Amino acid sequence: MASPTSMNEAASQSSSSPSIDISESINTVTAMATADDRTPLLSSWQAAKRSRPSSQVDGAAPNMSGSPDSRRKRQLVLLVGALVFFVAASAGLATALGLVLPCNSGSGGGAPTTTTTTSPAIPCHGTTTETLNCGSASSKQAFDNSHYCEAGEVVRCCCNEFFQLHSVAGDVHLFDYLASLSFGRVTSIGGSVMGSGGKLTTFDSGQLSSVGGDVDLSLNDLAAVDLGNLVDVGGSLDLASNHLTVISFRGVTQIGGDIDLRHNSLSLIEFGQLTIIHGDLLLTSNRLTSLSFGKITLVHGDLAVTESPLLTAVDFGNLAAVTGSLSVGSGRLTSLSFGELSIGGSISVRVEPHATIDFGQLTAVHGDLVLSGNSLSTVNFGQIAVVHQAVDLSHNNLTRIDFGQITYVGDNLLFTHNPLLTRVDFGQIQRINGSVWAQQTPLLRELNCTGVIIDGCMCVDVYLLFIDCPQLCDDGC
Repeated sequence: MASPTSMNEAASQSSSSPSIDISESINTVTAMATADDRTPLLSSWQAAKRSRPSSQVDGAAPNMSGSPDSRRKRQLVLLVGALVFFVAASAGLATALGLVLPCNSGSGGGAPTTTTTTSPAIPCHGTTTETLNCGSASSKQAFDNSHYCEAGEVVRCCCNEFFQLHSVAGDVHLFDYLASLSFGRVTSIGGSVMGSGGKLTTFDSGQLSSVGGDVDLSLNDLAAVDLGNLVDVGGSLDLASNHLTVISFRGVTQIGGDIDLRHNSLSLIEFGQLTIIHGDLLLTSNRLTSLSFGKITLVHGDLAVTESPLLTAVDFGNLAAVTGSLSVGSGRLTSLSFGELSIGGSISVRVEPHATIDFGQLTAVHGDLVLSGNSLSTVNFGQIAVVHQAVDLSHNNLTRIDFGQITYVGDNLLFTHNPLLTRVDFGQIQRINGSVWAQQTPLLRELNCTGVIIDGCMCVDVYLLFIDCPQLCDDGC
């Protein structure tokens, strides 16, 4: 049997050790209780059992409280048990306080963790050009051990190791089945965020403030997007074909490429601090009832707001220039004013039949001017003097056309399918660098082309009398 001195020394060593292995402590107690002294204890118990009265319940534990050895063993067991409890409680407290990082297990080819819960912050140091693969246990372990501040690239995002980064030098490729996207403590991404055609339902920009390339989250299931702390996107922002009902740009000041919000269910767009779009602004096919461009001053590309059947009002606000084409339209739009807006390409407008269109300060249209399919009864061209391509007024209910100050049309002039049209006044037009189309205008009896150079031919109804006009188109219209 072990001496009291050896047991006290063992207890003293256990309580003073800086690192305690719980299983080792338990094994020590078991060994002490089951070593050479197990036989005397068993013999004493068997002797006590034989000497007790027969009326005592068989199998009851003997009273060994009077034995000095047994008391020491019980004291030792209680001491080690208390020690085990203390260690376990301390480990639980450390985890609760975030002093122990959770492990992230997984096989090299398995799916990455898709939770957006970030691990407690730990100091990072250094950068690497290596790729963090959130689907690889070895890759995650390498980043977890090194505590890098920046990764070269991230694939099959996201995972806790990604949330610990401060930046990514290249692209971030999302895992195909990721449902919830969060950027955690990442503040900058030098490349693009690529996640088209996935399963995203939620978006959290976290501390992200800059993306050097594109953000492509098209063809997902997002219902709302708030760009939060994001200030600059160097490329395009593509959120087309989601289920968006609202988007807020908040502090974003410029987009380096296109903004594509087509084919959503947007009822509200908050442009926030956005002032410049260095590409197209595409808002086709949404459920907007009104639209204000806020602080945007420049769209360096096309602007398209079409296929929005609920749209009743458009306010261009501070928008000074669209360098590409402008397409705005809804069958319920009651008025449209261009103000001081300049447009570098074609203009296409769709409004309700009795709407008014004010072309504002526009003096030139650098592409086509398309007002077809509106059922308009009147058109006022304002100060427009030059249209560099075609003018299309077909499929309306115009009764009279006066081209006002227009002097030049660079392509065809069309006003077919105007069943109520009775008069056309070319006004100050000097040249039409194309043909004149005037079919399906049964009430129009005469067309006087005096003083107008028409480089093409006349595509008109056979009953129409035309004066000083070129010949009919002989190859059909």
